Amino acid sequence: MMTITLGRCTADHERLDKSVTTVSTLTAQIKDDTSIVDPVFIIHNPGTVNFNYVVVAEWSRRYFVRDITALTGERLAVSCHCDVLSSFKTGIRAAQAIIDKQEGKGKTSPYLNDGSYIMECKAVNQSYNFPQGFSSSSTILITAGGN
Repeated sequence: MMTITLGRCTADHERLDKSVTTVSTLTAQIKDDTSIVDPVFIIHNPGTVNFNYVVVAEWSRRYFVRDITALTGERLAVSCHCDVLSSFKTGIRAAQAIIDKQEGKGKTSPYLNDGSYIMECKAVNQSYNFPQGFSSSSTILITAGGN
């Protein structure tokens, strides 16, 4: 037996921070041979099934509700899947990385080539004949770029 918190989450699944409205806190039983990533909790009917999120403080994990099945004796089997982003957001925020691609207009760095920028490089060589040639005191100017 363990204590779980049932909640209502309206945030996008891909957000790191999610606001969850608590619906009920109750005691649940874990279904036999369940995983910690996709657990199934057996609870006594809380009177409402207006929840889509489960917080298990004992495991330091948060879960999306995938399915709710009615059982005998006014019990429910709540099938869940781990919300990895929300469960491990402290570690994710502490990670150091070089981000070479960011979502959103104007947020990407043109200095990090991730393959989404179309780059083109053309070599243009032109030769000019100087009618008087070069002497040992001649100065040569080489330029690159321009139109």
